[in-house]
Amino acid sequence: MDQELNNIDFQELRDKAYMLRYELFDDLEKHLLKIEEALQKNGVKVSWAQDEQSLYGEIAACLPQSSYNTATLDLDNFNDLPLGDNILNTYPLEDIINHHQNVDTLIVNADYAISSTGEMVFIDRKSQHCFNKISNLVVVLNIDQIVASHEDLDVFLYLRQCVNQNNVPKDLKFLSKSFDRVVQDDFQTSNSKGYSTEQVNVSVILYENNITPILRNNRLRDALFCIKCGKCMDVCPVAKVAGGVSPIELVKSTCLNPASHSQDIFQKTTLCGNCKEACPIGINFTDLLIYVMNMINEKTNNTKSKKLLSIIHKRGKLNKYNSPILRWYLVKKMFGKNRVLFDYFKHQKDTFFNLANKDNTEPSDESFEL
Repeated sequence: MDQELNNIDFQELRDKAYMLRYELFDDLEKHLLKIEEALQKNGVKVSWAQDEQSLYGEIAACLPQSSYNTATLDLDNFNDLPLGDNILNTYPLEDIINHHQNVDTLIVNADYAISSTGEMVFIDRKSQHCFNKISNLVVVLNIDQIVASHEDLDVFLYLRQCVNQNNVPKDLKFLSKSFDRVVQDDFQTSNSKGYSTEQVNVSVILYENNITPILRNNRLRDALFCIKCGKCMDVCPVAKVAGGVSPIELVKSTCLNPASHSQDIFQKTTLCGNCKEACPIGINFTDLLIYVMNMINEKTNNTKSKKLLSIIHKRGKLNKYNSPILRWYLVKKMFGKNRVLFDYFKHQKDTFFNLANKDNTEPSDESFEL
């Protein structure tokens, strides 16, 4: 498959990947039901969680019926699990890998899932080496990380490799059913094998993470097409200087929790367009960010932010000013209250919007209409 992909023009492959994501999300419910059916046929317990609170509840329900449970976590966005009355002692993953501690349960994110086969896909996770050391495996699958087939997965993995050589997968594990682990006998005799096998119970939680509002909005749905290559984070000047979330997470967090993140989207983006140019899927970050900004403005009647948005929309013309005074004035006007970005852009000698200033990369006027 890699040889076939090597023969395809990168832009053609980029367009293909975008269409694969578009088609999948256009019929996401069908793919979710296929995964659920395939897993249940193989004896895997499947449950659904809409938000963080329900996720905690589903994880608690997957634990052994015991007053004392031990677990290790390999979750992307959680370092701890507040499971209420359920007593759960968690231990660092490194302790399990190095045989310093034994636990009953591993709780881990799947990186992808393949709807045609019902397989969970794990990529280069340290916890993959712990599957033979636990009795219960709880897999949390974010439903926006589903692909339709193995061929589609090949496309996304190849694109991740194209934009970042460090993204070459070294260890892929596929799991679609419960499995047996080898357990060494405490006492061995001349007549015993010295080991036995024990079935590992597998549970899968399909985690929506409150993305329904994004799914229902055709203008925002592109934000879910992300394949987690990390390239938008690498090229984002805000992330480099101020740290924080990636551009794609900025869009999603603002949409999902506008009350808490309404100002983040104005303070943590310059609309430079770097992320749009770098994205291997071709997500139009610029239009997404502007659209979400307008949503926030309409809800809050934020005229000051509207004025800032108008300035940024004219960035192509602003780049033509080479006068140090005009450049300083522009930076002061746009980032005067954001000290980190102000200091950064004050010392820049290149164009402020280097990639987005190319032909045909300006957002259309239509982008500003709700």
